[in-house]
Amino acid sequence: MGTAMVDHPNRRVDEDIDNALQVILFSAFALEYRMKRVLVSMGKKPPRNLKPLIDGFWPRLKDTPRLDGRGKCRAPQDWHSIEPRIKDLADRRDKIAHADYAHALRFFSPQAPPVTALDYYDAVIDAICSINVGTGYDTRPPKELVDYFERLRIVPQ
Repeated sequence: MGTAMVDHPNRRVDEDIDNALQVILFSAFALEYRMKRVLVSMGKKPPRNLKPLIDGFWPRLKDTPRLDGRGKCRAPQDWHSIEPRIKDLADRRDKIAHADYAHALRFFSPQAPPVTALDYYDAVIDAICSINVGTGYDTRPPKELVDYFERLRIVPQ
């Protein structure tokens, strides 16, 4: 078996890329935890892996009453723009977690690694907000909801 990419000092990644890889991994873990936790709390069995979790999240909840009593759970309109972003995050997480370095590092260009990583982090913030709305967990007025979730975002330096 060959040596890992980071085993040789000349092959280590830059600090920006290292930090970006960590942000992507932890963002994916946060998303997976939240989606699984919501499904379990709503009486549904979540799949084991992130990609099937994303694909089947709203279909699993389609007959489930919303927590606010206003109908059944359903994906909010913004989910259609969020879903491709979190699916891409899941793909990137898989490449990193399974040491597919050639693909994991290639996706950083042309954007700087911190910007790319924060885009994924923001996609998770958007997904959690959308899940909260679609399940009736969060019933705040739209302005309050936006203000709350905006505070969770990180502004690049």
